Amino acid sequence: MLKIKEKNLKNSKKDESGEKENRWSVISLAWELGYLITIPIVLLAFGGKLLDDRLGTSPWILLVGIIFSIIITSWLVYKKVNAVIKNT
Repeated sequence: MLKIKEKNLKNSKKDESGEKENRWSVISLAWELGYLITIPIVLLAFGGKLLDDRLGTSPWILLVGIIFSIIITSWLVYKKVNAVIKNT
């Protein structure tokens, strides 16, 4: 009876550590996706606004930058999700 309780205790500790590891991997994935989305939009929108101000073409380069960042972000997120799916 005591051996069974010890086994159950060991298994529950393994489950808890697995849950914590899984939770951290989900948080890590969320951070990565956040950066994949944020960095291109910020850089290309800022660059487009800067060029629009210098060239006097407002808002066209800004809009092109935003559209291009959406395309880049979609591709990066697609690649990341496929990598996660393949690893599971």
